[in-house]
Amino acid sequence: TDYWVNDAEGSPLLVVTSEMNAALTQVLQPILEQVKGLVPAGQRLTVLFDRGGFSPKLFRLLIDSGFDVITYRKGKKRLLPKSSFSEHTLAIDGRCVKYQLCDQPQVRVGRLRRARKKRRRGDTPQFLWLRQVAVLRDDGGQTQVLTNRTDLAAAVVVYRLFARWRQENYFKYMDAEFGLDA
Repeated sequence: TDYWVNDAEGSPLLVVTSEMNAALTQVLQPILEQVKGLVPAGQRLTVLFDRGGFSPKLFRLLIDSGFDVITYRKGKKRLLPKSSFSEHTLAIDGRCVKYQLCDQPQVRVGRLRRARKKRRRGDTPQFLWLRQVAVLRDDGGQTQVLTNRTDLAAAVVVYRLFARWRQENYFKYMDAEFGLDA
């Protein structure tokens, strides 16, 4: 499996090839340690990935290591009432993009459990709380996006995650047609 790492404009940083069945949650942290060495010190790094990397424990680890995350919410989700969505417009790449969004500054994402044998009486469960931006799709469905980035507009958060397909398609095409990894 290839994991392509690029910047926000799609310029390549590196590619990592791992075992075919390795889960993203297992390989993401070592990849990001390599990335840290390729960017100037102090530069903010945001990691965007699909549901295959969904893990509240991994999110906490990445955030504590100085990374920001943007990803899809995985699993059963409670649908939000349509009345909680409003139109957001973003002018980007020479065009105007419109989304129906519901921006929630803090939602509970998952439990951060201690190992059972280390758990003491009276310990309260620890939870991970992140910002959630829900997108109301034309078909009435909802796509929920999680992030710890509070400085970005809601439309920018979802645009960045949705636009990652452009970058993945670029790398796939460049690899197949021009031997980018050669």
